[in-house]
Amino acid sequence: MMKPFLRLSLSVFCGVSIAAAAWAGASAISPKMQQQGEGSFQNTSLSKAAKDTKGTTQRNPNVRQATFRAGEAPLYLYAAVMNSDGWTPNLREPGIFRYTLNSADCNRTKVVDIPLISNMYPGAIYTPQDGGYYIINDYAKYTLIGSVVNVHLYRISDWSLQTTKQKVPHRYMYKFGNYDYLRGRVVAQFDSDSTLTTMRNGFIDVPGLDFSYVPHALVYPASKAGVIHATAQDTDGLLYAIDENGILWRQCISNSVLTKVGDTKLGKVDYSGAFIDPLTHNLYFAAYTANHKSSLYIIDKNTAAATHIWDIAQDDVLTGLFIPNRPLALEKAPAAPSELKWTPVQNTALEGKISFKAPVTNFDGSPLVGEMNYAIVVDADTIKSGKIAAGAVASTDYTFPKSWYYNVRVSVSNTTGASPYTVM
Repeated sequence: MMKPFLRLSLSVFCGVSIAAAAWAGASAISPKMQQQGEGSFQNTSLSKAAKDTKGTTQRNPNVRQATFRAGEAPLYLYAAVMNSDGWTPNLREPGIFRYTLNSADCNRTKVVDIPLISNMYPGAIYTPQDGGYYIINDYAKYTLIGSVVNVHLYRISDWSLQTTKQKVPHRYMYKFGNYDYLRGRVVAQFDSDSTLTTMRNGFIDVPGLDFSYVPHALVYPASKAGVIHATAQDTDGLLYAIDENGILWRQCISNSVLTKVGDTKLGKVDYSGAFIDPLTHNLYFAAYTANHKSSLYIIDKNTAAATHIWDIAQDDVLTGLFIPNRPLALEKAPAAPSELKWTPVQNTALEGKISFKAPVTNFDGSPLVGEMNYAIVVDADTIKSGKIAAGAVASTDYTFPKSWYYNVRVSVSNTTGASPYTVM
């Protein structure tokens, strides 16, 4: 099994290339772009003059406005809408909707209706491993022994409903989940009790999303970060969480420790959705804020700074955001590095050497020509960067501050783009 965090102890987790693991057996996914836009964006000045869909001035002067590269093919973002300020008592339209990501307007289009069941914390998860989209409703029944879950599986190729599991017993209250490209499973977050005093991480197997158990569950206090309203996981294994106060946190999946990144300056947020694009690694946050306004933002994973993309029509509350059939790299970008390893001075020492081997092919398998840039990163810190030739080995001496869980990864890039991450 691949491990997204290096645990410095008597045993050391070996690095495994994400490129092979993420796509192995994934017949529903093509490595080609399929005429998608790349999703590159630029920050403009602070959005004092930016307009929302109603033509009024943006109220938050701390947020920049995104502009996308002209001439790109549309890049579609999908999400489930199970609550909206646009609904009335007589008109409720839960469904899966499509939005144009690289556009000045969201271009909201309904794809398919979904069942509306009396529920709490409705959620949705896209799983590229099986090309499925799971709608999860926590049925309105919560007792000392847990809740009841309804799971609806859609096939994204034609949006047909494949199966429905009704009222599956479930010990913990499901909140939201993210596909884990390193493990090939879903990392999900649950309420351990009805008072929100603790949260719980768990891994759920794909396909099927068996909610009758939560393996490898880890409990952590919710009070440190307030109530978490959205999480998103990158392909390097790092999990990000945004709490009710708009604070961005980075979370270690192995022990659930939260590290504060910064304030998005979006103010109070309610239940929202988040997603990290596996190609660009942009963190998208569909925030429903205290002024009952729903908008899509890109959140800087290093500073928490928010960049406004567009306002969401009817102030829909989005969950289960995803871009379908998204590759981990562009075709002529380098393939993932290999042989990432940690060689300690002694078996239990904190001092040692991190090394890796550069790829010799591009992501599409063609020969790689010319030098590449590389970066070795521990958690959020780049500890070594430089240039490397195809097939060459690079290394750096490093001392870890203490025995702990660390995310150690490397990527290389050329003029086309970056490789997938290799993680140790």
